[in-house]
Amino acid sequence: RLSGSIGVEPRERLVPCSRSAAGDFFISGERPFPCHRQIRKVKRLSRRTCRHKVQYYETVQMGIVHHSNYIRWFEESRSDYLAYLGMDYDKMEAAGVISPVLTVEAAYHSMTRYGEEVSIEVTVKKYNGVKIFLGYHIRDKKDGTLRCSGQTSHCFLNREGKPLSLKKEKPEWHEILKRECERAQEQNG
Repeated sequence: RLSGSIGVEPRERLVPCSRSAAGDFFISGERPFPCHRQIRKVKRLSRRTCRHKVQYYETVQMGIVHHSNYIRWFEESRSDYLAYLGMDYDKMEAAGVISPVLTVEAAYHSMTRYGEEVSIEVTVKKYNGVKIFLGYHIRDKKDGTLRCSGQTSHCFLNREGKPLSLKKEKPEWHEILKRECERAQEQNG
């Protein structure tokens, strides 16, 4: 169970975020999943939290996570969040919509080490129909210590690389992202 400081309710169901050859991972009282990462569904919140166990290949000789991996974890949690909202990248691309990264910002607060487990929280910070800004908090699973925070911005383009408005082209997706942004603003005051 994740720390209450990040708003996770205790009775939520876990689902796998991806399949991996890394082996089974067990949560006490839960059934095992064939991957080392798991997703915690967050009810009534405009955020989604993914859990990730640090792998050896993600570290440097000092035994700490290389800074570039935090950006990968942002992407992993973003992909899961969009899938959770029904906007998987493959669905978006099949519909002729792409969403490239425009900016990435990361602030490193404390070190993460091999074998530790972190929670990666993602939320919609701002959305205007053409651009979306997502915020991330990576915390130690055991004590909630903030390891890294950051933000990415993305735009929406058609197959030809021209900007498009989700409000006009995909109104159902626009409404989902608008709702998530409004919920996040309500929760953050």
